[in-house]
Amino acid sequence: LTGDSDPQKGTVVRPDKLGVLRQDQFAFDAYRVIDTVIMGNKRLWAALQEREALYEKAADMTDAEGMRLGELEGIVGEEDGYEAESNAAILLQGLDIPNALHERKMAELQGGQKVRVLLAQALYGQPQALLLDEPTNHLDMDARASLVDAINDFEGAVVLVSHDTHLVKMVADQLWLVDKGTVKPFDGDVDDYRRYVLEAARKESDGGGARGVNNGVRALGRKPGLGQGATAENLGHGLFSGTLFIRPALAVQGDAVCAVVVELIALGLYR
Repeated sequence: LTGDSDPQKGTVVRPDKLGVLRQDQFAFDAYRVIDTVIMGNKRLWAALQEREALYEKAADMTDAEGMRLGELEGIVGEEDGYEAESNAAILLQGLDIPNALHERKMAELQGGQKVRVLLAQALYGQPQALLLDEPTNHLDMDARASLVDAINDFEGAVVLVSHDTHLVKMVADQLWLVDKGTVKPFDGDVDDYRRYVLEAARKESDGGGARGVNNGVRALGRKPGLGQGATAENLGHGLFSGTLFIRPALAVQGDAVCAVVVELIALGLYR
């Protein structure tokens, strides 16, 4: 769905700009914080890098390279590249990354700070949709609150894959249930889902089955349409943890991909 690998079958149709929260906190350790954010706009970042390389050989630039430089300047203008660092700084400030850290290398930041920078990267360049996979991993309470605000303020579509039920309550408009090899909309909020899971576990226990409950919530949304009474103070770990709800890693991976596919169908982004 992110374009990092080819689909096994079918066709994935993505918006022109899809913001993705990257999971590897160490992938950008060699880069400045401000540059890491700008990399969220791949078209702009590529143009900036190529333009810089051409300027370095200005004295020996060919006519063809001069024409290419003009094209690159056009791309930079279209992508608001002349304000790139100031726009990135605004995002970082909104996620509580102070100005003093913007010129530092990513390797110098703590884990929670890195996640905030990567969230700013996903938001940078005004993407039409966001794909967030377990975004609260390694976040402290303040960072979780910043994440909720960022999701609710985002004007595009958000595909959120999460087991953090408090996050789901605060940002989701729709819930999708991954259960027993199927993905389907769930009619209810997270509290209804909790009762559903417990009832399924009770029935399975009464039936003498030894299998754990194959559960999963996938949320799609961008404003607090469910559980509006939730507050930033009660953000925490998801309710559904423990051996009862453990699934094999491959099953989790497959379910997550399947869930997001169904959500993109609902958004009209996948067919």
